[in-house]
Amino acid sequence: MLAGLKTAAPVTIYRETELSRCCNFWAPEFRLFDGHWYFYYTAGSPTGSYDNQRSYVLESAGSDPLGPYSFKGQLNDGSNDWSIDGSILQLNDKLYFLSSGSYGGLQSLLIAPMSNPYTLSGARVIISQPTLPWEQQQGNVNEGPVELQHDGKTFVVYSASACSGPNYKLGMLTYNGGDPLLQASWDKSPAPVFQRDDANGVFAPGHNGFFKSPDGTEDWIVYHATSSPNMGCDGQRNTRVQKINWKADGTPDFGVPVSTSEEIAAPSGDHGVDPLPEFPPLAITRLRSFGSKDLYLRHRDFIAFLDHDVMPWPIPSSRRVPGLADPTAISFESVNSPASTCASRTTASSSAGRRHGGLQRRRDVVEPPWSGRPNRRLVRVLQPPRQLYRQEVST
Repeated sequence: MLAGLKTAAPVTIYRETELSRCCNFWAPEFRLFDGHWYFYYTAGSPTGSYDNQRSYVLESAGSDPLGPYSFKGQLNDGSNDWSIDGSILQLNDKLYFLSSGSYGGLQSLLIAPMSNPYTLSGARVIISQPTLPWEQQQGNVNEGPVELQHDGKTFVVYSASACSGPNYKLGMLTYNGGDPLLQASWDKSPAPVFQRDDANGVFAPGHNGFFKSPDGTEDWIVYHATSSPNMGCDGQRNTRVQKINWKADGTPDFGVPVSTSEEIAAPSGDHGVDPLPEFPPLAITRLRSFGSKDLYLRHRDFIAFLDHDVMPWPIPSSRRVPGLADPTAISFESVNSPASTCASRTTASSSAGRRHGGLQRRRDVVEPPWSGRPNRRLVRVLQPPRQLYRQEVST
């Protein structure tokens, strides 16, 4: 559920103790490979400078994106050069590492081959530099590269100009075939593909990612922006999402950034609730008497009693649920009368004041009725002590 992100509780997946990479965490990206999640990020040292920023990766112990995680390593081609905004490109059944680095005084887009999700197998090489005027506002910057693929076409969408100004925006490279490590294999769009919209009060939209709608029919962009031209790169930026469309030539149509006051439809297949988790089917339990092996505990009209084998199962059956009497107890909930549980009570019509088993609504079972609390001990008060019960389970 997209709206649930507003109230979702944050989870800490990793704490760094090594000073060289302890601070200034940027640009997180999760990717799933071979049953493990890889968390790519930028970090540096507590020097008050960003000169020590490098790219790193964590690896999950299993397939749970919440971890636990362990430090896997630095994404380093051997040069240990400045490296930020790492992201993965999957192309032609190979992995490539996209990042931003400084070359010739220009903050540029770089690509490197990978031998696995956490190791570079070659040098980082340039595929784009900020050579166009719209990439040079408040600073010469190409950063935040991320892949976008559709109908056999591959694009790298990136952020251009300095984030400190309102003209931070998105540009795009289109893969034209050949070796992805060659700059000539990438065609740069001559104009920005997504930029400020003063009428909508959106400034500096950039550093984006992409995701699919729950039913897989739509593509969405997630990005950060500000609501004023003077907010810069500080904590006044916030995260926004909107749907993108596709042109007849197969290129993306990002439209304009929408106002934060505009209500937009949820992604297709997002019904406002998270999908229910899959639980194993609950076992249906019958309690069979040891003393009379063809008799089972069953209920009718909210009275529990012994009866001969009755089919189908749900008629005489119950589910074993957490105890209502105390944390160590168990209770038996009726299958065909949910929220009703076994209890023990004394009825005026019973001979000699004999205790009978009954069913009570869960909301009524706050304090245990009589001495027959709604738990496993119940079976000893339903019949004389010589008769105990055996559980039979069906799924």
